Amino acid sequence: LRSFIISSNSNSETMFINAVDIEFNGYEYTLVDTPGFGDNRGVEIDISNTLGIAAAIRKCNSVRMLTLTSQSSVGDKFDGIVDDFKAITKFIQNATKHVDSFSYWFTKFTKDKS
Repeated sequence: LRSFIISSNSNSETMFINAVDIEFNGYEYTLVDTPGFGDNRGVEIDISNTLGIAAAIRKCNSVRMLTLTSQSSVGDKFDGIVDDFKAITKFIQNATKHVDSFSYWFTKFTKDKS
């Protein structure tokens, strides 16, 4: 997992799909870190990222998607989460049928937010 970069800054750290195979409790898993949506490097990069992620998902037997959302990207009315789900539905057919396969984690939140 050392190749997965975690950062507290607002710049995107992941530029390419990064996969790591692990074994846990007798099962083999592949953890995949992907570039995010709404990438801060421009719309062309964002489109490229989306196409790459969609192609990778199509090659998988199954997918459990984990979406990380930071405090700054949530928005006043949780617009960021809505935007993330809209992006997901663009490349997963019938995404609403698979909502149980999605996990949302929230990161980079301060304890004292008024």
